[in-house]
Amino acid sequence: MNRKFIPFAITAVVISLLFSCKKQHYKFYTINKAQTIVLDKNNSQSPKDDIKVNMQFAESVDEEHKVAAENINSSLLGKFFASQGKPEDVIREFIDNSAESYRSISYPLYIEQTEMYEGEFLKEMLASFENYYKIDGKFIPSPEGTIAYEAEEQIYTGGAHPVNFTYYINFDKETGLRINLDDVFKDESRQQLNDLLLKMLMQQQKAKSIEDLNELGYLVEDDMSASENFLLKDDSIVFMYNVYDIAPYSMGPTRIAINYTEISEMMTRR
Repeated sequence: MNRKFIPFAITAVVISLLFSCKKQHYKFYTINKAQTIVLDKNNSQSPKDDIKVNMQFAESVDEEHKVAAENINSSLLGKFFASQGKPEDVIREFIDNSAESYRSISYPLYIEQTEMYEGEFLKEMLASFENYYKIDGKFIPSPEGTIAYEAEEQIYTGGAHPVNFTYYINFDKETGLRINLDDVFKDESRQQLNDLLLKMLMQQQKAKSIEDLNELGYLVEDDMSASENFLLKDDSIVFMYNVYDIAPYSMGPTRIAINYTEISEMMTRR
C-alpha cells in the first residue's frame, strides 16, 4: 500500500484556563496527524482518501485534576472516534481503520469501473472515489468555571458536495465532566426555551409563521428544540444547528444566540 505519512506532531502548549491570577490546572497539547491513501497502489494517479486530524487534548498540571483531564479526553475521544484509550493511539487506530475501510469497500468498485468505461466518462466516474476527512479541534475561551471546546469537521465521500459540521462541547473545569442542557436549564423550563428558540429562528428568517419556515425548508419533519450542540459564553449561550439538523443543506448551518438576561430564570448554571 502506497501511503504518505506526516508524523505525529505532539506539542505541549500551556494555555491558561483561568482569566485571572489563579493557579492553572491544565495544559493543552496538540496531536496532528495526516495520511493519504492511494486507492490503487499500482497507480499513483488513482483516487485518494485524505485524512487529517489536528486536535487538542488536556493534561493536568496538578495531581488533583488528573481525573478531570482524563474525563475531558475521554469525552472527546468518545464523541469523535467512538473509542477510548490514549488519544494518540485512538487517532492512529482511527486513521488505520478508515484507510482499510476505504480500500476494502472502494477498490472492487474502482476496478469494475476501470474495466467498463474509458475516456472522459471514466474520469468523471473515478472522481466519485475521491474522499477526504478533516477535523480540527481546539479549546477556546470560556466563562469562569467551564472549559469550552470547538471542533470543525469536514467530510467528503464522493457525493454531490462536501459536508461541514461545527461542534461545541462544554466541560466543568473542576470535574472535567461534560455539561449538558440538563445541567444548565431547569426541567420545567425546556418548553419555554424551545418556544424562545423558535421565535428567534422566525425573526432570523423573517418568517411570520411555522408555514413560512417550512417553505424555506426549516422544521419540516421535527419541532424546534434546544440543541445539545451549544456554547456557553460570558454573556450568552449559542445554540448550533448543523446542516440537516433543522434545515436542508442549501440553507447552511444555523446559530441562535440568546443573552443570559433573557433566560436567567430558566437556568441553573452558566
